[in-house]
Amino acid sequence: MHKPIVVQANGDIPDTTYTYLYIRHPDPYRSHVGDVDFVLDPREYEKLRQALLSGKKMKGARVYGGDLDMIELYDPDVDALGYVTTSTLEEKVKVRTN
Repeated sequence: MHKPIVVQANGDIPDTTYTYLYIRHPDPYRSHVGDVDFVLDPREYEKLRQALLSGKKMKGARVYGGDLDMIELYDPDVDALGYVTTSTLEEKVKVRTN
């Protein structure tokens, strides 16, 4: 983006700055209209990922099977998805394009 989008804090919701806008390929089997990425400390992420891979059931969480290492957050009543990862999309894109 030429100019970041800045959303000011509101109550207990922290301020946020969007510097990249990206489009994911639509999944023909699901009708989600958007997603949001969450960045987690690598050690905490790995504990969560290993728990899911070892069979621990967590409502609304599963290891994403795509080409990026992420945990997908979902709810059948919500038409958007969340993804937990250890780095920002900006960092992932730089790694993938260099």
